[in-house]
Parts: sequence; structure tokens; C-alpha cells
Amino acid sequence: MNPIDILGGMLNKRGGGGGLGGNILESILRGGRPGSGQPSGGAAIPGRPSGSPQIVEPRGRQEEFDSLEDLLRHAQGRQPRRAPTSHRQPAPPPQSFPQPDPRIARRQTDFDHHYQQHPDRCNQQAEVLIRAMVNAAKADGQIDQQEQDSIVQQMGHVSQDDIQWLRTEFARPLDVRDFVWSVPLGMERQVYAMSLMAIRLDNNAEVQYLRDLAFGLRMTPEECDQIHQEFGAPQIRWLGIQQLWILPLFDRPSFMSTPSADEPISNGVPTLGGRQFWGDVRFFSGWRIQRNVLTGHYRLLDADDRRHASGSRETCEQALKEQQRQRRLPAMSGRAVVLIHGIGRSSMCFSSMVRELQNDDVMPVRFDYPSTRQPIPELADYLRQVLVSLEGIDSIDFVCHSMGGLVLRSLLSQFDDSRLHRVVMLGVPNQGAELADFLKNNPVFRLILGPAGQQLITDRNGLIMSLAVPPCEFGILAGGRGGSRGYNPLLPEDNDSTVTVSSTRLPGATDFLRLPVIHAFLMSDPQAIEATRCFLRTGRFLPDREPQRIPETEIHVLE
Repeated sequence: MNPIDILGGMLNKRGGGGGLGGNILESILRGGRPGSGQPSGGAAIPGRPSGSPQIVEPRGRQEEFDSLEDLLRHAQGRQPRRAPTSHRQPAPPPQSFPQPDPRIARRQTDFDHHYQQHPDRCNQQAEVLIRAMVNAAKADGQIDQQEQDSIVQQMGHVSQDDIQWLRTEFARPLDVRDFVWSVPLGMERQVYAMSLMAIRLDNNAEVQYLRDLAFGLRMTPEECDQIHQEFGAPQIRWLGIQQLWILPLFDRPSFMSTPSADEPISNGVPTLGGRQFWGDVRFFSGWRIQRNVLTGHYRLLDADDRRHASGSRETCEQALKEQQRQRRLPAMSGRAVVLIHGIGRSSMCFSSMVRELQNDDVMPVRFDYPSTRQPIPELADYLRQVLVSLEGIDSIDFVCHSMGGLVLRSLLSQFDDSRLHRVVMLGVPNQGAELADFLKNNPVFRLILGPAGQQLITDRNGLIMSLAVPPCEFGILAGGRGGSRGYNPLLPEDNDSTVTVSSTRLPGATDFLRLPVIHAFLMSDPQAIEATRCFLRTGRFLPDREPQRIPETEIHVLE
């Protein structure tokens, strides 16, 4: 199968229609870019009159756009133009197009050389554009066998393998989510424009398809409207609420981050947030494989949270093995400290603690999980998978903040690991959170914190009361002011603004310490960090004080 030939055939077919598709194709082939109205040298500043200064895009993105435009020319040049049929308007002759900028001709020569050097990458780009047009054409469900035959007959000189591949794409069920996952970063505008080119936009199904496509490609309504206006396409009404939460959901692969065989290993692509939708399932020397709780896709992140692969679990596992080989990553050994954040937070809240723990000859394991998306027992399974992946580690300590301690206790109710050494709980509501009692019926609270938030209440018959007590040394570090009232006047006693001191206490703890620190800063406060490090080394929070075991009531305040 040769995607370049197929793309060329489809472009020649669509380009001669004289309608919307022809206009878009003409603009692309002239060097214009959807949404810019400018040749490839720069992008117009929105709202400025013609002739105003232009913004020159960063070179990496500029070259990617140029390469895609040249790909279209290259594909069309490999297909002879066919005589128009009686029911179609004649295609404009090549000389009717304005003469292109000489830089475009030079770029085309460069692209021809680039294609010879990197055919796989160019073919992959062509395949994405083909699928964009095919999927858009299927949006109204009207590609019947007769229409398929008509398209194939007008495609020019393509092989039987090409025809069979195209027919397979026609027969494939339309799955917008699967398609946008395959679209590399940097091709969003081209994919949207090619999709717009393939439809007439005269029914609700096609309108909804473009909405879903833009939704998955992270394109804003303003960007899409600009493309429609540029090419004279009808405007559509956007559902603005989609744009409020789609940005973090998809983390699509990029050609820029997929090294070819003759290129060095990529430095990865920065992630775009969305930590509440990803959970760790594998850890190796700072590298993590994560699963998206909504899409079921996986991604491979390095220690700097840069993405190196995405797709299936097998794809990411294979990519991790390749990184181990290329970077000579050492096998894991010794002692690990797993850091578990609370609800609505991420492992980044432990950044200060990680820097200090690195001085203690331990390996910090930052653990992320979708804390607002699933119930606590299901969240615990992410932790189980990470612990299983810690091959070579002899001893495992835990530092848990807030609900993170409940996730650990939930795991220990059904999972045993002989490497478990010590646990520090920072503001963990071991008896339930009174604040959750106040807010449990609030619709905003239920929406933001999800099912796990409903499990934080102080119900004696609730989930928390059934959780296991760590079968090892564990210490409780609470925040509070030391009086009858804490930082939050809505709570009935001393508290850290979120959890009361008494709620943190769990019988069996080998030491207890209260610090004048509010809930959100227990992971980053220097005193709390030093006390945590001391407990992990010695089993006590303060070297010059006897451990305060629970249920003992005397609590030491570190001034």
C-alpha cells in the first residue's frame, strides 16, 4: 500500500469540483494554511488589516507546516489529471493558479529529497490525511458501494493493494476518538481543513462530526471559525462547554517525538496537564507508564514528565525497553519511597520532599492516580501495579498525604508485600473527614471530587472504617494550631483547615506529631519534610523525643 499515491488520487478527484473542497485544496497547494490566509512565510495577526506585520512561527512548527504542504504537492504531482466527467465542472488548468513563491519550488525540491530519506514518516502523514477525508465522508453514513466504486474509478493510477486498503478504510466503523489519537501534534489544522474539504456541511451529522473532531484535536472554536471563514465554508455553532475540559484528556503522539531508525532518541514531548485522568501502572528508574482513565490509552513519561510514546500498553512497554537499551538505564535496587498524593492533587506536590529524599540514598517513586475519577478501591489497583513493577527493590517506604493514606490502606486490605518497611501519613483522615460530611450533598463537591470524595465521610459503616491498618511501623503527622479551634472555624476542633487532628489518629501508630501547618502545605513544609525523613530513617519523627504512640494523648508541638 502506498499512501502517497492514494492521497494523490483523492486530491485530484476532490480538487476539480469547483466547490468548497476545490477552494480548500487550491489554498493549501498555493502555500496558504487553514486559518492563516497567508503564504507559508508567516501567519497574519488576527484583526489586523492586510500588510500588517506578521508573526513568524517557531522554526520547528513552521517546518512541519511546510512539510505537510509540500506533501500535498508531491502526492498530487504523482497522479495524472483525469478528464472531468459530465456531472462535474472541469478542473482549473495548472496555469490558472497564481505563480507560487520561488521559495515554494525550492522547498518542493527539498521535500523530494526528504521523502527519499524518510518515506515512512511521509507515508504516515499521508495516511492521516487520507483517513481525515474518508472519516469526514462517512460522517453522514452515506458512502454506499456505488459511491465507493465511483471514487475508486476516478483515482487514477493506483495499485490493487491501494484500492483494497482504501475499501477497508471505507468499511471501518467511524471512531472519532481512535482517529484523533492517531493525529500527530502539529497536524491539527491540516486534518480539520482536509475533513472540511471532504464534506458539504449540509446536515446535522456532518456538523456534529466537525464538533467532535475539533473537540478531540484540542482546537478552539475561534481556530475552527477562522478556517471556515478563510475558505468560505458555512459557520457552525460550537458547544463551548466542551472546550473547558477536553484539553487535558487527550495526549496524542507526534511525528516530532517518534524517532526513525536513523535518528537519535527523541527528548520527548511536554505533557499538557490532565493529571486527574492518568494513573501510573508501571515504574522504572523514574520512567512511568500511565493509563488514561477515560480513553484506556497509555503513555510513557520520563522523569521530567515528557512523553516518549503513546497508544497501547504493549507499545509503551516496548518503547520503555528501547529507552532502557538506548540510555543504559540501570536496574533498580535498594530502598524506594513511594509518594502518594491526596484527592485533586498530583505527585508534583511532593517536589520539595523529593529533592530532600534524594540525599538519603533512597529512590523516590512519584505515584500519580486519577483521584477524582474512581472510587478508592479502584484507585488502589493503580498502586498495586506500580508496586509489582518495582523489581529489584528490597525495601519500600510510603509517604501519604490526605486521601493517599486511604488508598494505601485500601490496597493493604487485599494485597501483601513483604518489602513494606515504614509509612508516614500526612494529614490522612483515618477516621473520616468532617468537611466531607458538610459538603457531601453539594453538587459542585460531587462533580469535582467524584466518587472518592463521597467515601471520605465519617460514617462508621463507611469504607474508611473497613480499611486495613499498616502491618509495619507507621507514623501520623497532623496539622493544627494546638488549641480548641483550628485553621478552619467551620470544623469543630483543632484542624489543619481540612482534616481535624483527632481524625488523623489511627490506633497502632508508633509515633504522632502535630505541626502548625495547614493541610495543603504538609508535603512541602521544611519541618514536616525533616520529620518525615527522620521517621523513615529511625521510626520516630524527632531524634530527641520519645515516640508518641497512639492512643497516647500527649502531642508534641514543634515550634
